[in-house]
Amino acid sequence: MFHRIIERLFSGPVRYVRIAEIFLGLFFLGTAIWKWYAGSDFSLQWSLRTWEQHGWIPHWYSSVLRPLVAHETLLTWGIILLQGSAGALIVLNRHRLIAGILLLSVQLGIFLATFFKLSLREFTGLSLWFALYCIATTGSGRVRSLRLWSLLTLLFSVLYLSHLLNVMEHGQHLLSEVDWQRRSFAADMMPVSVTLKWFVYEITGGEFGAYLWIAPFWIQALAFPFLFTRYRLIAGAVLLVIEVGRAWLWISTLGGYATLWVLVPYLWCTMEFEMEEEKHSLRK
Repeated sequence: MFHRIIERLFSGPVRYVRIAEIFLGLFFLGTAIWKWYAGSDFSLQWSLRTWEQHGWIPHWYSSVLRPLVAHETLLTWGIILLQGSAGALIVLNRHRLIAGILLLSVQLGIFLATFFKLSLREFTGLSLWFALYCIATTGSGRVRSLRLWSLLTLLFSVLYLSHLLNVMEHGQHLLSEVDWQRRSFAADMMPVSVTLKWFVYEITGGEFGAYLWIAPFWIQALAFPFLFTRYRLIAGAVLLVIEVGRAWLWISTLGGYATLWVLVPYLWCTMEFEMEEEKHSLRK
């Protein structure tokens, strides 16, 4: 029975893509479990007030949500069930289209609610991209058409650009901002390893170290145009490597944001690799 479960999880030849899908499914399943476990700590009414106070939510959508949030318990359980069901179906590789639609219905609502907050729009945008990916692919992990994959690649590029703009908004591309960022990193951040933390802190000291601190942004910025060329897989790999490093260093603050910025580029890179291999085989 265990062998049959493994076969189901890794059905089809695209094994690396399937690994990414499983972890993304676990991410959304875990998010639903956390909301269930948090109980009273997870309040949609408080969330709506926060979105309105900060001006993150469009006025028309706030008017739509207000009467729905009045039935908070029912709405909360609906969100938990939709996210949890979508995550479980993705992990089990069952009814992929249904899972994508369920996930899209939840994440689209959150995307609209935080539309005017760049970092949250980018974060929920990654979730929407994955939902669309599930809709556009078959149970064996194959994209239904090359045109759909081109569209998904374009959307991924838009998210990449949004990510760069978000980094710029926090001043991580400026030499003048390095000193206080390093002080904050030393005082408040807890990477995956204390040794890694102090190694990074030491090598980024001084004038040359300041250039090392801002280098990840500029490498990503230089890689971005290549997403529109035949070298887009290399550009995606550059993004992925830098995001893994960023997650290792800033995981205590970035949390789920860092998780999605590792898993979604990994999924895109593995699928892009498979698509390029398929094109080469057709030419032969």
